[in-house]
Amino acid sequence: MNILLKSFKKIWVVIPLSIALSSCLDDNVVDTSASDDEAIDSYLAGNNINAERTFSGLRYTVISEGNGANLESNLVADISYELSFLESGQTIENNPSYMFKPAIGTFAPGLTEGSLLMQEGDNYRFYIPSRLAFGGTSGNFSGVFIPSNSNFIADVKLNAVRTDAEQKAFEIGLINEHVTNVLEDIIETNESPSGVVKAVVTKGVGGDTPYYGAFVTVSYNGSLLNGQEFDRSLEFSIALDTVRLIKGWYDAISQMEIGEDAWIVMPSDRAYGATGSADIPPFAPLRFRIRLLGFE
Repeated sequence: MNILLKSFKKIWVVIPLSIALSSCLDDNVVDTSASDDEAIDSYLAGNNINAERTFSGLRYTVISEGNGANLESNLVADISYELSFLESGQTIENNPSYMFKPAIGTFAPGLTEGSLLMQEGDNYRFYIPSRLAFGGTSGNFSGVFIPSNSNFIADVKLNAVRTDAEQKAFEIGLINEHVTNVLEDIIETNESPSGVVKAVVTKGVGGDTPYYGAFVTVSYNGSLLNGQEFDRSLEFSIALDTVRLIKGWYDAISQMEIGEDAWIVMPSDRAYGATGSADIPPFAPLRFRIRLLGFE
């Protein structure tokens, strides 16, 4: 798979992260509402928990209240959460920062619904029936096997609520900090008007830079800012445009010379934006180590 190609963009409609659940859904969808509700109600009663219930069947309790902005469907939520099984209590994953927009549909239905009850600084505990999570799908998630029709508990804190402009500024701040404090052997940096930073490690041989539509050949590896690699190639060739490639690649490679080796760090709106793609979460700034081998 080449993660750069726009054709690989997709929207996750279940709990996000680096999801790779293998689909075991039958063609005949089973209504688990009664068994979901019975399991959650039994858990709440057995633990003397008085939880609120929404129309969909999501239950929740308020752990602590904030005093910030209310989340709306067209705003960006930055949350931290711990996800665990309802029945066993086994923790599946802790995530200190996951960013999403409720209107886009990249989060589990139950958690999308629940997040819209929150305001900045709130900390809620959600009791999520399987029909509002993975449903009848089973598979491995963060190294843990999740059986079909599993119910969950999620402790969620709404860290921040941002407009699109505020999100872009936040990501540019992350990029500048990353370039300054993490990347090594940089001899010069250049930032495009779009916010893409090219941090040069080795200069090229001089001469022309690739034009729009040129057939370029590069070696590269791509990763999140935390270093998690999602793609690499020793020799990759493609037309340099913004139709098949993420825009951040065009912004950077169109300014590179043959032989140049550079880090390219880009905000999410020049990559996979609010939807993410495969192992790339929504609103994730990306970094690539790219060497321009040639173009024609």
